[in-house]
Amino acid sequence: MYPRYRLPRIFLCPQLLMTSPGLGCVLFQPESGAWLQALPVFSLGLRLDDTTVHIGVALRLGLSVCVPHTCRLCGASVDSLGLHGLTCKKGNRSFHRHDAVNEVVHRALSSAGISSTLEPSGLSCSDGKRHDGMTLIPWENGKPLLWDATVPDSLAVSYRSQAIAATGAVAAFAESRKMSKYTNLPQSLLFCPLAIESLGALGPRSRHLIHHLDRRIRHLMGEENSTSYLLQRLSVAVQRGNTSLIRDSLPLGPSLTLVADPAVTGSGSWQKLN
Repeated sequence: MYPRYRLPRIFLCPQLLMTSPGLGCVLFQPESGAWLQALPVFSLGLRLDDTTVHIGVALRLGLSVCVPHTCRLCGASVDSLGLHGLTCKKGNRSFHRHDAVNEVVHRALSSAGISSTLEPSGLSCSDGKRHDGMTLIPWENGKPLLWDATVPDSLAVSYRSQAIAATGAVAAFAESRKMSKYTNLPQSLLFCPLAIESLGALGPRSRHLIHHLDRRIRHLMGEENSTSYLLQRLSVAVQRGNTSLIRDSLPLGPSLTLVADPAVTGSGSWQKLN
C-alpha cells in the first residue's frame, strides 16, 4: 500500500503527463499531499467541502474537472482538465489564496510566541506594494523576519522547463525571483520568501523557514507533530484557493464538474456546482 501523499506515476493520467511531464516529480514531494492527511475538523478550519476534495483529487490524478467551455473572465478556451483557471490573468481569487497562506504563517508565529504583523506599514517594495508580513521581535541574528508568499502554478506552461527539472523546482524558481526583488532591503532585516506550488510542493527556503518555525513551536508548546499540522494548514489553504480559481472560470449559472474520468475509470459521474 502506497502512502496517501505519494502517488506513483502509474496512477497519473497519461494525458496530463504528456502536457505536464513534471507533474510526477511534483507529486513525489511528501508536502504536496499534506491536505490528504488533515483531519476534517470544522473547529480547526480543516474541513474541506466535497467540491474542493473532488477538484483537489482530480488535479493530482489528472482527471477531468469540468466540461470544456469558454472562460467567463477572459474568453479563453478551457479544456476538461480546467487548469486555465489557475493562471487566468483576470482571476481575482488568487489574492484570497495568498492571504490565506499568510494568515496561516501569522498564526503559526503566534503559536511560537513570536509577535508579527501582516502588511507592515513603513516598508514597501519597489512597485509600491507592501510586504506580506514581518515579525515584531528578532527572528535570527538579532534581525526581524520579513516574508513574502507566492503560490506559483505547478502546471503552468511558463514554468514547464522548471517543472521537469526537479521536485519543487517551480517553487525554487519563484523563491529566487522574490530574492532578486528584495535585494535592496535594509541589512537590519532578514528576508525569506515562502513559495508553495499550486500542487503543494515547497521551495528549499520555504521548507527551511517552516522547519525553523516548527522547532520554535515544539520548544514552546512541546507539540511533536507541529510540522505536520502547519503543512496541513498551508496545504488546505492552497487547495481551497485552487478550487475558487477553477470555479471562477466556469460559466455563470448551474455548472457541471466531472469528478471521474471515463477514459481512466470507464465511467463518469457528474455533480452540480452550486
